[in-house]
Order: sequence, then C-alpha cells, then structure tokens
Amino acid sequence: MDINLTLLSIFGIIGLAGVVINNSLVMVDLYNEHLDIGMDLQEAVIRGTKERFRPILLTSVTTFLGVYPLIMETSLQAQFLIPLAVSIGYGVLFGTFIVVLCVPSFFIAQARVGMALTALVQMGGRLGTPDKRMHKYPSVRSTDTRETVSPIRDVAAE
Repeated sequence: MDINLTLLSIFGIIGLAGVVINNSLVMVDLYNEHLDIGMDLQEAVIRGTKERFRPILLTSVTTFLGVYPLIMETSLQAQFLIPLAVSIGYGVLFGTFIVVLCVPSFFIAQARVGMALTALVQMGGRLGTPDKRMHKYPSVRSTDTRETVSPIRDVAAE
C-alpha cells in the first residue's frame, strides 16, 4: 500500500491497542464467570470463546467497514488521515484473529501452570521419590526415610 508510518498512524495503533485489550478482557472475564459457576477449564474457554466470537467479529468488521472508505479515498485533503485509517482498519482485523486464537490458548496455559504451581506448593515443595537424576539436588525432600541435608545454610535457625 506504500503508506508511511506517521504520527497519526501511531495514534491509530494506540487506539487499536485499546480495542484489542478490551476484547481480551471481555473474553477473560467471561471465562472466569464460567469457571465461577463450576465449569471445567476447557469447557469454560470453549463456551466463552463461542459466546464472544460473534460480537467481537461483528465489532471488528463494522469498524473496518467504517474506515474503509477513508482508506480508499484519493482526495488530497484525506491523504494525512489514510495512515490512521489503515492502522485502525487492518489492525482491528488482525487483532481479532489474534484475540480469538491466542487469548484462549494463553488462558488455558496460564491456568495449567497455576494449577501445577499450586499443587507443588500444597505438596510442600516435595517432588516425589528420588530417581537417578535427583542425586545432584540433595536438598529436595522425598518419601525416602533418610534425612536430607540442604547445601544452603538456614540463617533463620542460627
């Protein structure tokens, strides 16, 4: 399209960031609502994405169609606004697909990491029975009856 990056296109990118962040927050809030009523993680994300897909897609398409006439304008007066319209119009379309594809994936990944860390903390930091790889970590306590000694001094005990 041979359009330069101008101050107005940067303003469009900043406005676009607000739209994408808003769409992401709405989706995450809906996921959390589904989880609060007792849905399974994967079911909550799938149902939430299905419920928000249509409104997000319609908003994005109407935004693009609203700025498209300005993108196609050839008059000299509109030339300084075209970079703003391009950054908002095409950015909203691109951002929609990122929100619909990446936000659910990142939400599930973050939830699984959080559950794994919570389970590890509830276990008291124990990683289970030692195996051949654990010999270099003598401070890890296991179900073994022998007492393990940490290589790090316990300053609070002194």
